[in-house]
Amino acid sequence: TYTVANATQTITFTPPTTATFGDAPILLSATGGASGNPVTFAVTSGPGNITGGNTLNITGAGTIVVTASQAGDATYSAAPDVPVSIVVSPRAVTIAANNTTRLYGALNPPNPGYSITSGTLATGDSIASVSYTYQNSATATAFAGTTHSITPGTAVFSTGSIGNYAITYVNGLLRITRAPLTITINNQTKTYGTAFTFNGSEFTTTGLLNADQVNYVAMTSNGAPGYATVAGSPYPIVPSTSFGTGLGNYNISYVNGAMTVIKATPVITWGTPAAITFGTPLSSTQLNATASVSGTFTYSPAAGTVLNTSSATLSVTFTPTSTSNYTTATASVTQITVAGATSVAKIGAAPPYSSIQAAYNAAVNNDVIEVIGTNVPGNLTANKPSTTVTIKGGYTSTFTPVPANTTTIQGTVTLQQGTVIMDGIVVK
Repeated sequence: TYTVANATQTITFTPPTTATFGDAPILLSATGGASGNPVTFAVTSGPGNITGGNTLNITGAGTIVVTASQAGDATYSAAPDVPVSIVVSPRAVTIAANNTTRLYGALNPPNPGYSITSGTLATGDSIASVSYTYQNSATATAFAGTTHSITPGTAVFSTGSIGNYAITYVNGLLRITRAPLTITINNQTKTYGTAFTFNGSEFTTTGLLNADQVNYVAMTSNGAPGYATVAGSPYPIVPSTSFGTGLGNYNISYVNGAMTVIKATPVITWGTPAAITFGTPLSSTQLNATASVSGTFTYSPAAGTVLNTSSATLSVTFTPTSTSNYTTATASVTQITVAGATSVAKIGAAPPYSSIQAAYNAAVNNDVIEVIGTNVPGNLTANKPSTTVTIKGGYTSTFTPVPANTTTIQGTVTLQQGTVIMDGIVVK
């Protein structure tokens, strides 16, 4: 008896042996034996899978072993399996930290971002985040204009795996830019006629950082000279240059101030007049005030007034010629003492008075006022209600009555209240 063995068959299977993660699927093909049965493919190990019978999908970096097989039939034995190793290299990608800026004195940006400058991610993969480390010199005190490296750290994938990539990291640069600084000039007020001198400290700042300082600001104003008028104010106070420490780290903006000129008060000079004899009318000898600027004087009491008291307050109101730059009214007060050596009137045994008015002011009901002399200057105002006062004239300096003699009052007599009996009195 003879046994006839099945014939053998072989498979020719030569797929590419290298690939890169992210490459397109590999279409597998092989030539089988004479049985005519199809050659089938299977991934026996590694990051891959077969779809559609002959499409190899690469799912990661590593070594994929694909085995080709062919079944036998009644005549042919199954072909020996043919395993082939395909080495899948990681996908090369370059990740560069983005260049960025920040203001002087500020915190470093926590996420400057990145760019993939070469290579691409495989379809469906994405990076969730990249960490960053700033150069040690990138502190809050780093000067404006300096640059500092930004080193990207390990990428974290939201989909996909970092193991499928050969990543090259490239540093970025952080540039420090100038911070904003505002210098506001303080408003000022000055009096017309006086000059204002700036000392460079008339300002406030907003935005200074660290230990930086503004020590001096140069500024000018057309309102600073003494001749600057009230009508022209307020005048701008304009800064030009500032000096200090660390100011190269700022973009400086200036805010003008304002100079207000107010009216000046004229200076009145008026000495205390010398004593005058009772009955002497006021004149320019007493009313002789002067002012530091031109203008007019209004006195109270006015010139020509005869004072009827032993002392009085003289006042003056000054109106300057230039009311636009000077206050419209200024008052100055002085006192004058009226010499009281000459007795005019007395009441009974009381001491004599220097005027009829003074005696009347001291009188009570039914008093008799004795008046000496032929002519007595002064005014009399009677204003004592329910009071009767008798005024008798024609007395000598010793208050001795002279029969049929009279006294003339050189002034006015005004009766407001009470009763006044005139005896030997003439009013002119």
